[in-house]
Formats: sequence, C-alpha cells, structure tokens
Amino acid sequence: MNLDAGKMLSSAAVGLIDSSALGPLEGYAGASAGGLGMALMILSDQLDGAAANLSSENEALREIFGQAASRVGGPLGERLSAVVQGEHEDLRVHVLQAENDALRSLLIELHAWVEEAGADAADLENAIWAELRVSTERRNVGFAPF
Repeated sequence: MNLDAGKMLSSAAVGLIDSSALGPLEGYAGASAGGLGMALMILSDQLDGAAANLSSENEALREIFGQAASRVGGPLGERLSAVVQGEHEDLRVHVLQAENDALRSLLIELHAWVEEAGADAADLENAIWAELRVSTERRNVGFAPF
C-alpha cells in the first residue's frame, strides 16, 4: 500500500467541509467542521511543496552567503563560508526546516552587516530582499480566501 498524505488530508478535508456525511451539523459544530476542513486543505497544499520550497530557499540563501563570505571577513565571514559548503542530504521536512531556521538566523546577521556597510553592499541588500520576496511567494496559500 502506498500512503499519500496529501490525498488523505484532502479527503478528510472534503469530508469535514461536506459535513452532511457526519450528519446534520449546525451552528458552532458546523462552522468548526468547515473550518477544520479548510485548515486540512491548506495543510495538504503546503505539505505537497514543503520539501521543494525549503530546499530551494536553503540553496538561495547559500548562494547569497557565497557572494558575501569573502567581503564580510571575521567570524561572520567564516560562518558564511562554512555554510556555503553544506548540502542537504536528508530531505525530510523537519530536517530541511531546522536547516532553514539556522540559515535564516545567519541571514539576519548578514543583513545587519549589509546595512552597516551601506552603499558598498547594495548588491547584497538587493539580493537579500529579492530572496525574501521570493520566499514569501513560495509560502503563498494557493486558493481563496487565503
């Protein structure tokens, strides 16, 4: 048997949204079932692309760090150089998320350095903001009203 978590969540969501399968639900119970169904639909959608999105984002952050490492210097430059070499061999979502959390923390430090550097690091500032915009779009929930 091949379990497809996304299909299972979608099926459960449809069952909750169409609460007539559960018997007549009115008022709070009906609204709760519908709300839970929508949450499961969103979860199903996000689950489907989670590993790809995190992998893409981690790669993009490493690219920015590679551009910055030689310019930054000091301990921050060393840390940037060290993570540029990293690759994700484990594609489980929780591992990719932990890696992403660490990379984003380092991005905050780099961004602080970039802001202090001013015009000399304008290209890095632009690259950071561009990736933050793209990463927000990756997390976009793909159906109304969200």
